[in-house]
Amino acid sequence: MKTNTKKIICALVVFSLAWQACKKDSRAPEGDNSQPEKKSTLKTAATTITKEAEQGTLTNGASVVSNSASSGGAYVNLQGGNVSVTVNVPSSGNYDVYIRVAAPSGVKTNNYYIDNTTGSFTVQQSANYQDFKLATANLAAGNHTIQVRANWGWINVDNVRLVSVSAATYNLKTTLANTASSTATQQLFAYMRQQFRTRVISGQTDGAEFTFIKNLTGRTPLLRGYDMQPYSPRYPYSWDSSCGCQSFGANLSATNTNDAIAWYNNNAKKPIIQFQWHWHSPMGGSPGTNTFYTSDTNFDVTRAVTQGTAEYTATIRDIDAIAVQLKKLRDAGVPVLWRPLHEVGGTWFWWSAKGPAAFKSLWNLMYDRLTNYHQLNNLIWVWNGNDANWYVGNDKCDVASIDYYGTPFTYPVVKDEYDKIYAITGGTKILGMSENGSIPNIDQAFSQDVTWAFFMTWYDHITSANTNAMVQSFYTNPKVITLENR
Repeated sequence: MKTNTKKIICALVVFSLAWQACKKDSRAPEGDNSQPEKKSTLKTAATTITKEAEQGTLTNGASVVSNSASSGGAYVNLQGGNVSVTVNVPSSGNYDVYIRVAAPSGVKTNNYYIDNTTGSFTVQQSANYQDFKLATANLAAGNHTIQVRANWGWINVDNVRLVSVSAATYNLKTTLANTASSTATQQLFAYMRQQFRTRVISGQTDGAEFTFIKNLTGRTPLLRGYDMQPYSPRYPYSWDSSCGCQSFGANLSATNTNDAIAWYNNNAKKPIIQFQWHWHSPMGGSPGTNTFYTSDTNFDVTRAVTQGTAEYTATIRDIDAIAVQLKKLRDAGVPVLWRPLHEVGGTWFWWSAKGPAAFKSLWNLMYDRLTNYHQLNNLIWVWNGNDANWYVGNDKCDVASIDYYGTPFTYPVVKDEYDKIYAITGGTKILGMSENGSIPNIDQAFSQDVTWAFFMTWYDHITSANTNAMVQSFYTNPKVITLENR
């Protein structure tokens, strides 16, 4: 979520969180549209290891209670204290770590440790046992300690279970959704496919943060994110000198498009250019407010996709206005990662406020208008969400991504969200993190088979959610692609 220039993080960690919200191709020749899109073989579990909680070490008041409903005939009563179990892992790899737990006294949050890695989990009230996934961990062969520590306490722990997880398999679609895409656009897409699962493209939104990162690390983000927001025909922050007040109207003096072209050309055409569009509603709202927010407009997306309505006419007008800017990029030979209608599934933006059917109709309308009517063949279409009900289909997008803002300075791998979009796209798409606060821990992510194609840190979150030391470590990591090592 954003203001007209910055994002205000208040209720977002991408859709499944209530605010806590294309591997290398088979190398068909570029432009070869005959290769069918393949279904991937999804991950399969291979080995299960179970250890009864009562066989562990109990401290600080934890106790064993006999119980016939428990898997080993007993459970650990963790009103307080700790329980630690030692699990022998036969072979190195990734393992999903579960506990079987009940919370008869109400919703309870407690802490866990997997060796030295810690986290917390919340169990809903139930007298019955629930299988709760703590994390996915990359474990070497040998003994490992799983510990549950009482925070609120008042849970019954039955057992700990590890399930090995095989590496994800991918059958990336090798052609763009728009089969008439320009050569430069096809080449960028091929490059991204080739790097996916091997290295991560670094990214940052346009601003002074680029200089900060360069001065700190000696490296420059490869991906630079810009916004079409000021070119919206009803941009609500234009100045009306007749009244001395803000008014609706596109800010055609904005330099976003020209800046992107200059950055691309001045750096030997190495950069990757991304544009999102904070689309101020085609109708409704008031000047001086962010009318891309549902709360600041009464614009109805169901009418926007209904021909013959005033809303439909205004919607086409707006898309055509943005096409003018995208054509400047096309004519300058700049391929664009195009991320419109982002953060789908949440209701904070008007394009998601009326459910998935209306959203997908709007996506299809925009895709047809920009691709077929305006002949914009320089776009790589990025779908941004994590819910299968909102997915626009493999034939209408090229990349799938999420936006994720977690607790600052935590560097989350975000495996659950990665696995969601992997499953939604069936292993056929490049998967990226289009917005982030803390940068995902690259080495930990790869060790857990979470191979983000790119990240793009949002404006000042580079300093407000990341320490300088971590920024340095990420940007100098050999797995991270910067402008200097593309």
